Amino acid sequence: AVVGMNPDAEHHQFYMDMAEVTSVPLAVRGRMQLNILMQTVPDIDMFKNISWTVMPMMWFSQEADLTPELASQMGVLVGLVNWGRWVLLGGGVVGVLLVLLGLVLHFRGTLRTNDDDRLLH
Repeated sequence: AVVGMNPDAEHHQFYMDMAEVTSVPLAVRGRMQLNILMQTVPDIDMFKNISWTVMPMMWFSQEADLTPELASQMGVLVGLVNWGRWVLLGGGVVGVLLVLLGLVLHFRGTLRTNDDDRLLH
């Protein structure tokens, strides 16, 4: 182990905060550590007495937050999602009513059909 390293989840973990309705990332913290494997190499004097160890080589962090401008647009997006549900439901109801109307007109027309009726007067 490396002396002096104290991992802290708040400063070292990767996380992404997502909006519940739209799945838009609100805050992202990407953190990564690259390690090197240290082990004994008998032919090299410098590495003869090294025990097998994973040694941190580099650590970096990238952070991104939703800007206020994009946050204001999120409200519009959430509103569109909510309106979209009602529009979809309304469209489905109108579609079902049109299918029922078409069936009624079709069967009403076939029940009244008379072969003596002329198409053109």
